[in-house]
Amino acid sequence: MDNPFYSIPSGVRELFPPLPAVSRKIEQETIEFLSLYGYQEISTPVFMYEANMRSELFEPFKGILFKLTDRNTGETLVLRPDVSLQILQMVLNKREKALPLRFSYAEDVYRDMPPQAGLMREFRQVGAELLGLKGLEGDAEIIEIVSKVFKKIGISNPVLRLGNTEIVNILIETEDEELKRKLISAFSRKNLPLAKSVMKENKMETADLIDILSSVTEKDQIKEIDVKGELKREIDRLVELLNITQLDASMNVFLDLLYCEDTNYHRGIAFEVYTKNAGQPLCIGGRYGKITESFGEYIPATGFTLNLDRVVQLLNVHKMDKETVLVAGDRKQGRRICEMLRERGIPCISGMKSVSDSLAYARKMGCRWCLIVERDMEIYDINRGSFIQIGFERWLSEYTDNRNAMGR
Repeated sequence: MDNPFYSIPSGVRELFPPLPAVSRKIEQETIEFLSLYGYQEISTPVFMYEANMRSELFEPFKGILFKLTDRNTGETLVLRPDVSLQILQMVLNKREKALPLRFSYAEDVYRDMPPQAGLMREFRQVGAELLGLKGLEGDAEIIEIVSKVFKKIGISNPVLRLGNTEIVNILIETEDEELKRKLISAFSRKNLPLAKSVMKENKMETADLIDILSSVTEKDQIKEIDVKGELKREIDRLVELLNITQLDASMNVFLDLLYCEDTNYHRGIAFEVYTKNAGQPLCIGGRYGKITESFGEYIPATGFTLNLDRVVQLLNVHKMDKETVLVAGDRKQGRRICEMLRERGIPCISGMKSVSDSLAYARKMGCRWCLIVERDMEIYDINRGSFIQIGFERWLSEYTDNRNAMGR
């Protein structure tokens, strides 16, 4: 059966007013904030030749690529599946600049994901990449910036899920690649009973550490773990990272010593940021430079990406900007008042001639003020649900002063 003309593909980016404006504002503020730390904005191609994609880099995305044919060459093109890897590829191809390099970006990403809840096929990312800086200083810088970004965009009580993927890699060290893939899949899905069972079946002595490591969620609990060698060094890296990282006070830390990814994208320090009202992570980041080793030129790389669409939806801004003024009543005078407000940079819209209909509309759209223009000017405060007893000139002066004080 044919779809109706208004149907759209699942998982695409759809934002009604005022969400596009809110999204653009958050994006701009984040990019400007990142510039204060030396992160310069970069732009990557929307599509690229599939044949030119370095397989080692883009392997995690091979099964979810959107493909199309270049009519000029007949070659297969793919839509951008990941910005971080594109930036890394650009640096590998053009090494005229000295490391470390700091980049920021705001780009749309396309992944042909299954149509299920929370998995968008088109979404916007804002992020930062730090290339060429070894050691925990780079990880600390990125995580500190993330905590400040969340404070700046107004998301309260974010939770940082912090881990080190090398811990699981050490636990499941084996030459049996099929067994390793099975265990990585189990750990990434947090099916720890399955992972433990498989490890015991294969007589892996580290299986008994799963219960111990999974019980640790705070830094102070790590001292209770009795391990040695590489495993201890990688766990100690998390402790050292927390000691040198200055997080914003509003950000809570949840340690996950069994942090793992099915794609093995991140190798080393990795993290996600959640809130209690978000089922999917709002931000993902960590070390990913190990995938450059196959090119014979290791470039340390870490960064983060903010899922802008999830952030905007979480803020639950579904109504008109509170600054918008609705002007109702006499149409001729109303148009004159609207032009006066717009000249001062105050957004306004025309209401209906009926005062009651205008007030109902203003409430529904989330306006703060409604100006009733008839013989006299009356000013209705939507928040208070009543008219205020001051003149238009005084109201306009106070309103303008408040806007200027807030930097608008």
